[in-house]
Amino acid sequence: MPNWDAMRKAGIVSIDRNTTQRWLDAQIQKLLALEDAKAAQKDGTAFYKEMIKQYTAGDAAQPFKDSLADLLAASLTNNYQPAAAAKPPRPLAVSLVLMALRDFAHPSAQPCFRAALNDPAPGPRFVAAEGLLAIQQALTNPDWATLVPLLQKAAAQETNNPTLSRIYSVLFAAGVNNNRVQNVIAAIMTALDNRCQQLYEEKGILPLKADGEALAWVADRAERGNDAAARLGATRRAARVLADAVYAYLNEKPGNEQRQELEELIIQVETRLEGLVRVVNRNVKLPDPTVRAAMLAGGPERNKKMEAARDQWVGSGQSPGVLNAAPFDFPVGLGIKRPMPATSTAAAGG
Repeated sequence: MPNWDAMRKAGIVSIDRNTTQRWLDAQIQKLLALEDAKAAQKDGTAFYKEMIKQYTAGDAAQPFKDSLADLLAASLTNNYQPAAAAKPPRPLAVSLVLMALRDFAHPSAQPCFRAALNDPAPGPRFVAAEGLLAIQQALTNPDWATLVPLLQKAAAQETNNPTLSRIYSVLFAAGVNNNRVQNVIAAIMTALDNRCQQLYEEKGILPLKADGEALAWVADRAERGNDAAARLGATRRAARVLADAVYAYLNEKPGNEQRQELEELIIQVETRLEGLVRVVNRNVKLPDPTVRAAMLAGGPERNKKMEAARDQWVGSGQSPGVLNAAPFDFPVGLGIKRPMPATSTAAAGG
């Protein structure tokens, strides 16, 4: 066990550094090898509390904090490679170590947070995104230049709503800088394209509410700016997410909680879609009723009215919608292709 009391005041000198590194390696290797969930929670929580206790102690000098953050980050980096792991460790064990680094808010943990974006479990990915938010002020332009593509890839694949929300939040933080905002907008729109096609349309996964947060962020900037291409891009993504959300709401039989989240997504996205369209043409004739109005009104005709409103937006068959006309000129139905419903042999032969 390291001599914490002495090191907090004097810093971690060479011999102490070696002792501390070995101790941290042993603790992390033990945690990541645990297969029992209760043991991972118990031992991981104890380790987290010990790290926070030492780091936040009243007599902890800054050199000690810097060294402890460096050593803990190095130990986790050396012992945790989620992208290459044949058998990933217990998510809670990893998450608790990442939580310590998150709460340190020290830039030396950036490699750990980047690596954890590839963890197969949503918990470590969530904490990784929170960790990146915690150190955002220390990230340089070169850091962001390589981080934004990683976040784009992570957002494109994420199936957990709270985690997706955090990943988008890191992208929003990157976009605070005017020199990066266009790259961030492009990254979010590419992630949305991939999410719609690969997750929602090909795999039938329910659209996530966090996509509404991303669209709202992009729409805010598109509506205020003078970039017509960016505005058209935001409009098309909003329309596609709306179409996918309506399809899921009416066809995928979501549970009560999922249904409520889809309703919130539909309301948010259609509202932003209207705003984007009116920037281009204030006199445009919008669907009446709108998708959200038909949804909230309910009644026996709700589904038909929601589908009709969606089609008035994106078009269907030989009937073009608002967004199929100039200046949008999107393809009818937005070119969305969904797998054909499975048909039994008996039904096919009947």
